[in-house]
Order: sequence, then C-alpha cells, then structure tokens
Amino acid sequence: MALIRDRRLVLGRKMLERDHLKTQVERRLDTLDPSWRGDMRVEKWEEEYDFETERASRRTSLSPLSSPKHGATTPQNHSPASSPTTASPHTMPVKLGISALLTPEPRPIMTVRDAPPELMRELERDPALSKEVESVREQLKVTALTDLWHRVQEEKKVIRRKIEEEEEKREKYKQELLRRKYDYRPFIVEFMKRLDRVGLLRPMMG
Repeated sequence: MALIRDRRLVLGRKMLERDHLKTQVERRLDTLDPSWRGDMRVEKWEEEYDFETERASRRTSLSPLSSPKHGATTPQNHSPASSPTTASPHTMPVKLGISALLTPEPRPIMTVRDAPPELMRELERDPALSKEVESVREQLKVTALTDLWHRVQEEKKVIRRKIEEEEEKREKYKQELLRRKYDYRPFIVEFMKRLDRVGLLRPMMG
C-alpha cells in the first residue's frame, strides 16, 4: 500500500491548466480576429460544456451518501462498541476512514475565474504550461489558434469525465466502508429469535 494524492485534485489541476491555456488562446484570437467567437459559435460550445458540468455535479450531489442528513445520522447506526470512548484500537482506523470520507471536502479549483491570485502565479511558473502560453502569444495564424481552442475544449471534456469517474469510485468506497462498519448483530439476534419462535432454529442447528 502507498499514500497517493487525491486523483480529483490532480485532475482538477490539469483542468485549471487547460482553462488557463484556453483563456490565453481566446485573448490572442480576440486580438487577431475579433469576430472569431461568432464564426465558431463559441457561445453554443460553452453552453454545452456548462450543461455537462452542471449535470455531473448534480449527479454527485444527489448521491445518498452526499447529503449532510445521511452523514449526520450514520454514526447512530453503529454499535456502542464503535464509539470513540469504547472502541478498540482495531476499530478506530475504520471509523476514522468513514469520517474522512463523509466529511464535506473542498472541490478542486478548475477554472481561471475561481482561482485565487497566488494559485495563478504558481500555475504561470510551470515550465511546460509557460511554453504553451508563449507559443500561443507568438502565433499569427487564426486557424492554428482555433484548432488549438477546439483541442483544449476536448481535453477539458476528457478530464471532466475522469473527475466524474473518481467521484463515482469515491461514492462506492463510502458505501463499502459503511457496509463493513454497520452493526448487524441486532438483526441477526432478532432473526434467530423469530426462527426459534416458528420452530425452525433447532432443526437448522441439529
């Protein structure tokens, strides 16, 4: 086993880099050909992208494990032995793992408009990205820039899908952790009592 960075944060950083490059391409195109947005129907592209992004966010927020109500009531489903004061050292890591997964986390910053100045300054110091931006600023061909704009848009879609996959995997991890931690003893005891009442328990044991 090894500790790795949250993939959502890594992908969020890549998304921010692509958004920064897209912004630079648009500024350069505005200088070379002010009518390019209408020619390329940029507004329609942006609407479709925003719609897909919002739909993905809605899908995540509607997950049963994403609601604060669920996170608040989950500890009541655990057995008394799993409370912080009585839990054994062997049960604590699981409980802490569940708490970490159920705690609301900051979303990765993925757009230039949401990024604080210090993050943008850090981004601009990235050698590979700086090289791409410099190439854009020196580009004189509108067609080359519009092709790049389309490519960056497609790259952002791919990254967005990967982030969705990471969110779905995280939801599955939450469900699995909760399933492992849930106290099934009351159900088992009650089930065995009912079997005994209807005369089925002894034959099964016999």
